[in-house]
Amino acid sequence: FEQERVADVGIILDARQRSNIQVGDESLFEYTIQAAATLAASFLGDGNRVGLLRYGDFLDWTVPGYGRIQQERILQSLARAQTGDSLVFDQLEKLPTRLFPAKSQIVLVSPMVMDDAPFLPRLLARGYSLLVISPDPVSFEAGLLEKSELVATAVRIARIERTLLISKLRQAGIQVFDWDVRIPFDRALGANMAYMRPVIHSSMSILT
Repeated sequence: FEQERVADVGIILDARQRSNIQVGDESLFEYTIQAAATLAASFLGDGNRVGLLRYGDFLDWTVPGYGRIQQERILQSLARAQTGDSLVFDQLEKLPTRLFPAKSQIVLVSPMVMDDAPFLPRLLARGYSLLVISPDPVSFEAGLLEKSELVATAVRIARIERTLLISKLRQAGIQVFDWDVRIPFDRALGANMAYMRPVIHSSMSILT
């Protein structure tokens, strides 16, 4: 048993348009925001120092801080969040990781796209602990589209691609929580509530 200590936590909200799904008035991005807000409240409630980076058509950085005032700053940033695309920030490799203190816990909240896979292991190589909270775009979109054989085939293909992506990241040592957004975030974690605690030591695991 190793005692936990206060950690630096950087939450990255993926606001890239191309990684998010919208069907009519329903947007997967709203669930991404909900997860980021819940995580921020949990980490701050544990006494950690938390910052938020919104990554989309531009960067919006909420400098790390503690307590209720910091939670309010983060909630205000999330309330302003919108999706967008930029040639500069099209891929995660442009993430300004220098913003995050060395050896800090990074939590990426993102549906993810296939070309994100090569970059994420580099964060581990740079000494960061990395947790990916990934709202599942496949189940989200499948639940909103009209049922047909064509849709069913497309869903199967998308599911295979996503499974391969997550498997590749996990094989690289990255912890990924695959969230079916039809289930409320806190309930989806259920017995895996340890996902909500920063990884302080490399010998500690938040997977069950």
